[in-house]
Formats: sequence, structure tokens, C-alpha cells
Amino acid sequence: MSDDVAAIESWATIFTDPKALASKATLHYARHRGEINTDIATVEADWNANKFFDLGKDVAALATVVIGPIESTPSVDTFTSALGVRDIEFMQYVAVHNKQFHSTEEFNFRKGIYEQTGAVIAKLNSRGWTSTHGHNKFSDWTHEEYKVLLGYKPELRTEEPNYVPYEVTNSTGIDWRTKGAVTDVKDQGQCGSCWSFSTTGALEGAHVVAGGELTSFSEMQFVNCDYGLLKNMGCNGGLMDKAFKYAEGTAIATEEAYPYTASKGSCDSTKLEGATLKVSSYADVTKNDSDALKAQLEKGPVSVAIEADKKAFQTYTSGVLSGDACGTSLDHGVLAVGWGTDDSGVEYYIVKNSWGPSWGLNGFINIGIESGAGVCGIQSGPPSQPVTN
Repeated sequence: MSDDVAAIESWATIFTDPKALASKATLHYARHRGEINTDIATVEADWNANKFFDLGKDVAALATVVIGPIESTPSVDTFTSALGVRDIEFMQYVAVHNKQFHSTEEFNFRKGIYEQTGAVIAKLNSRGWTSTHGHNKFSDWTHEEYKVLLGYKPELRTEEPNYVPYEVTNSTGIDWRTKGAVTDVKDQGQCGSCWSFSTTGALEGAHVVAGGELTSFSEMQFVNCDYGLLKNMGCNGGLMDKAFKYAEGTAIATEEAYPYTASKGSCDSTKLEGATLKVSSYADVTKNDSDALKAQLEKGPVSVAIEADKKAFQTYTSGVLSGDACGTSLDHGVLAVGWGTDDSGVEYYIVKNSWGPSWGLNGFINIGIESGAGVCGIQSGPPSQPVTN
């Protein structure tokens, strides 16, 4: 009996040490978030039902998960000394990005990936490039999980590109965000539908250029309805030119009428009623030519493809991404919404991604303007631009 009392007294000492209490509670919440949230819901339900006997048991169960079970020889110091700087940093990351792990094994697995990503970030930032890199919601993802997002499929092209002539622009840059032609950054979720977001972004810009009001159009319609043999492939990938072709024959609904979910479903034709936006024509931009892409950007936002499977792109946070660190094997559809020059005289494209505003520079990335295929292959797609009715 005396041993039991000593164990309880020792366990209870954690409540007199706020630092130890916070450390252990934070660690357990990161590891058992789902179970703890379920226990909290049970406590609330029993309280509302006046089940006070059950409530006591509920609170005890919750405390056991959050603070830990009563042990024969617990030590307050164990809670704090076991947490190193990396542990605390990862738990802060877990809280910021609302991560949920279902076991200690998964927690440790994700923490390992996070630390590997941190080492890559440190190496990238040590090179003195014009870009900076840091952690984001993908830092604890495996490469295979990350690749699911990358749905640009150049092999789906069945027609020769329709290149348009151009004149070299004398402009010093343009930003269609400041002209009211770019909607808020969207999030494709865990679905390889990047091509549909690049498509709607180009349509939204073209609609404004044609005199319409800025309107968010439906990616879900492209994912669900422009699907099948010789068409696009929903969450398994697609091609912007094919989507423009579909929009020549089928009016595109607004985001409000046909909202996005990050999964392929059947085409709901009832949500297309009242849709009026169509593509009247679309053209491809001369590939591997920065002058051609800059000239086309003077007319409106342009759908572009890039290689995005490298850490240099994944971990971008600010500056201008330049050089060959992200490769030129195209796998991701995005939207160029302008171009400009930084304070050091480095030219760059302003690119809108579809991974939410927490990624990159508020959801955007500045990609350096270089010759040939361009940084990340941005000039090699070829890029393309629609005209709407």
C-alpha cells in the first residue's frame, strides 16, 4: 500500500511543476491527438447528460492519456530532460500544421522524415542562392506521398502545339494580381489535380481580360467530368490543353456551383446548369523561349508546367528560385501570373501554386527567368493560354 501511495504522490508532483506538466502534455497530445479529442468529446457528452459518476471516470481516463499513467518510479525530470530541442521543434511543427498521428511509431517515423528535410533545408540555405528554404506542411511526408500531388501528364498530348507569333515586349514586368485577375490561392489536397487548378487559373484571368468580373471557376468539374479515354484522368493527372479543349465544347461552372473536394467522383451534370463560360480558343507559347512567355504574360495569366518533385521546390519560402536544382522533367501544372525584376536585377516569373497559402510565399513562388527550358522547365511545356467568351 505504501508503494502505491508513493507512486501516486510522485505522479502528482508533476502538477506542481508547470514546465514539466506542459512538456509532457504537449508530447502526449502530439502522439495521441485523436484519442484525446475523443475523450474530451466523451467528457462533454457525460457532463451534458448529468452522468457525473461516468464523468469522473472519463476525466481520469483523459488525464492518464494526457499526463501519463501512474508508475512506481516516475520522475518529473524525465519529462523535461527527454525532450531535446528537436523534439520541441517537431511538436511545435505538429501543432502549427494540425498533424495527427495514431501511434508512437508513426510519430517517430514522421519526426525522422522531418529531421531529414531539415538537414536538406540547411544545405540549401548554405549555398548562397537567391532563394530561401524552410519547413512547411510537407516536411514529414514521404517522397511517394508528395508525388501524388504532381499530376501533369505530358504523355496525354495527342495534338501538335498551336504556337502563336509574338513580339518582344518592352515592358519591365506585369503582375496580374494587382489588376484583379487572380483569385485567392487554392489547395488541391492529396489529389493529382494540379492541372485543373492551372486550367481554372488561366480561365479566371482570361475572363477578366475579356471584361468579366473576377470569378472562381470549378476544378471539380474538370476532375469529374473531363475524364475518360483520350481525356484527362482526374486525381491521376491531366493536361491543361486537354482541359481547354473540353471547355471549348462544355460551359464551365463556378466554384460556388460545383465546389472542390480532393477526390474523384462521378460527373454531376445538375451542377453545370447555368454555366456560361467557354473557351473560344487557346494557343501554345513558343517553347524554351523566355521572350515568348514574357510577351504572352502581357496578355494575361499563362498555364505552365514545371518539375516540382525536388526539395528545392518543395521547401521554397522566399526569394527567386534559380539554377538547376529542381530539374526540367515536367510533372506539375501551375499558373504564371506575371513577371518582374528583384532589387538585384534578377528577372523572375510570378507563379501561383495550388498547395494553399501556407506554402511558399503566401502560396506563390518566384521562378528565375533563364534561357532554354528555364528554371524548373517552366518554358518547355509548352506554356498555354486560353481566350474565353
